[in-house]
Amino acid sequence: MKYYFTKSEGFYSSLEKESKDIVIKGKPVYDTYGRFLYYFLTNSDDTKTFKSIFQYEDFKSFFDIISSYSHVGFAQYALEHKSGFFMEQWYKNYNLPFLSPFYLQYNPNRNIHPHDKISMTHFFRKAAASDNEEHFSKDIRILCDGGQTRWIHTYIIVKKNNTGKRIVTELNFDITDTKRTSQNLLEAKQKAQAANMLKTAFLANMSHRIRTPLNAIVGFSNILASSQDREEKEHCLSVIETNNAILLKLVSNILDISKIDAGTMDFHYGEFDINTLLYEKYIETCQKAKGTNLEVFYDKPPKTYIVHSDRQKISQVIDMLTENSFAFTSSGSITIGLKKGKSRNIFVYVSDTGCGIPEDKTDAVFQRFVKLDEYSDGTGLGLSLCMAIIEKMGGRIGVFSKPGEGSTFWFTIRI
Repeated sequence: MKYYFTKSEGFYSSLEKESKDIVIKGKPVYDTYGRFLYYFLTNSDDTKTFKSIFQYEDFKSFFDIISSYSHVGFAQYALEHKSGFFMEQWYKNYNLPFLSPFYLQYNPNRNIHPHDKISMTHFFRKAAASDNEEHFSKDIRILCDGGQTRWIHTYIIVKKNNTGKRIVTELNFDITDTKRTSQNLLEAKQKAQAANMLKTAFLANMSHRIRTPLNAIVGFSNILASSQDREEKEHCLSVIETNNAILLKLVSNILDISKIDAGTMDFHYGEFDINTLLYEKYIETCQKAKGTNLEVFYDKPPKTYIVHSDRQKISQVIDMLTENSFAFTSSGSITIGLKKGKSRNIFVYVSDTGCGIPEDKTDAVFQRFVKLDEYSDGTGLGLSLCMAIIEKMGGRIGVFSKPGEGSTFWFTIRI
């Protein structure tokens, strides 16, 4: 009960101005015959005790708020009989219900990842058998609902108190966000390292590819300047023109790839008749095929398709695919066409009867500077540039091929 001294009237005055927390205990008193005589009452001033309890509750509430905000859990208990103090956040960090029975926390079925559970079990066994102070500090994984995993860092001290009992003091805190940030930084570092390696390889390959036609141009230009033979001069001019074209194409492809990598390539979208564009490419390819052992076919679709895309870029991709077919098809045919897919996509394809591509090499042909035949014409950049352009426009590109039968390169455009 609370006794307020300011309300005492007709009794006695006191210097006390506040209330006191008084504990009153009573016991009946009986005579030898068992008859009730009176009550024996005692009272004690427990004001300081109650203040201490209130201060403790205030501190605990404040500490719980800090603990919940920072995801830090604290526990202190006797190792032998597992009794002690456990904060709510300590349970949350272990993905356990608040105030769950202690045997759920340290049995083999608790929510600790099996690999981390082994090290913790070994530590507690060692601590239970040791008279020395033992320490444990480790990042461990906690298995959560839905197959997710969280990370906590736990720091544990086990030491004997004055009575010889082993007391466990444990501090754990959630480090999931820190782990994710570290993983993201690691992945970013790996990507940066990979990009640096690709850049180095790119520069080395580019230097080699540029040097080859340049050497031919310089070498045959010197021969052309000193030669008096007309036939030899014509041959030199032909070689110089061919290598000029290769060098120009190489520089153009390198610039386009650099623009795509830097995100500065412009795409101008609009609606156009894809059938008309394919027919134009068919006529151009027929002109290129004159004087060769190749026939060119146009697989005309049964209806007209209007697409929304970049006409110039689509034209550029088809040109590079037909050039690739010319490079690997010495005789036979090249076919240009399109097919309607099941969804709103159409498949544009360039098919040839050339040497074909081994199945384990079909993905590699879209990588930069990859040439399955080093003696064939080309820069090794055309197909990788095709993939970069098509994927930037939201399409897909691929190839079907069989060695000795030919290849069909295709890409998709949304109608």
